[in-house]
Amino acid sequence: MIILGVTGYLQWGRFVNNFQTSYLIRRLISDSSQWRYLTFTALFILEYHTITRPYEPPLLTKLINPLLSLTPHPPLLAFQMLTLARKSAFTLFIALSQLGSLFAPPPTTTATSSTLDMQQLARLEQTAKALDIEASRLLAFDMAPFADDEVGVKELRGKVKDWLVNNTIRADPEVRDAMGRAMGRRRVGAPPGARPG
Repeated sequence: MIILGVTGYLQWGRFVNNFQTSYLIRRLISDSSQWRYLTFTALFILEYHTITRPYEPPLLTKLINPLLSLTPHPPLLAFQMLTLARKSAFTLFIALSQLGSLFAPPPTTTATSSTLDMQQLARLEQTAKALDIEASRLLAFDMAPFADDEVGVKELRGKVKDWLVNNTIRADPEVRDAMGRAMGRRRVGAPPGARPG
């Protein structure tokens, strides 16, 4: 998390809010990187403290287990508390990330929509050209064994073309029905149960 935050990939959680919400919520969501680091550090300290001590942590014996004794749930063990703390922290991360977009102001665009459309169209055109070049390269790679044999290339193209046409025609439902009717007429000498109705 620290490496992602330093490189700027964890900035998607930062929000600045101008709406009339409570200061605490705005501050918590706007400083998302800081509370993530704080929670992550607190989890690390809790796990380190729990793992390196031979006794159960006071948080477990004085707060969580007495509260659980009021319910039919059995008391938690140390590893269960750590698992629950991890899951709760990550659930909180996800929840605040999802809620952050509700508190964020709508994005402002500096360019007009027609300019953005033209830019997207240009990018789409470049992508299409790149895919066409890549497809041509792959086809040339597949045809590499026949590079010096013109007769072999013509024969291969002819067979591939015939195969594509035959499979396209045979896959058509109307053609399959017509072939079924034609085959049914041929079976004139078939027993009565095998003839078409």
